[in-house]
Amino acid sequence: MSISSIFRKQVLNMKHYSILVAVTLCFLEAGQLPAQGSLDKYHKNIFIELGGRGLAVSANFDMRLKRGVQNGWGVRAGAGTSLELLDAAPKVNGGPGLLTFPVAVNYLVGRRRSSFDAGIGLTPIHVNYEKISIVGDKFLYGPRWALFGLLHLGYRFQPLRRGVMFGGNVVLGRWSGGSYTTAGFFLGYGFK
Repeated sequence: MSISSIFRKQVLNMKHYSILVAVTLCFLEAGQLPAQGSLDKYHKNIFIELGGRGLAVSANFDMRLKRGVQNGWGVRAGAGTSLELLDAAPKVNGGPGLLTFPVAVNYLVGRRRSSFDAGIGLTPIHVNYEKISIVGDKFLYGPRWALFGLLHLGYRFQPLRRGVMFGGNVVLGRWSGGSYTTAGFFLGYGFK
């Protein structure tokens, strides 16, 4: 199955979603992670993002793949929801109206604390609204799964050892309903 055929599909059933997650995890594990599971020297961040890759509000984990550096290749994954901000839209059944699962590979270029952040990834979403406008005049009808392919470019400030991290990004997205551009802002905690 090619990437272009994935983007053309508007509905992902759970079997395809499970395969996508398994393949993504295999690629992430193939990185430069330590064999013994010691992550002490890898720079990590946990953060909340508004907009951006999670489309609404998401909690994320990010980690560099090379020990002892602030920049270079890394991975990030998260989970998000609309937090019922779209409560006026009628839901098909109970539960959250929107669930997102952003997963990406990113590269940081910079010195010390400040970095340019560029990445590529996928964000599977589950829509539980009867009709919802994700971006502009394009609508999704629920309940259903959809897949967004995303590129992001932005700025990140992170601590050298431990402390507050923050940043912002511009996200270029593509899905079966078209293309869009949005912005995201995040705030969190970085540590080794």
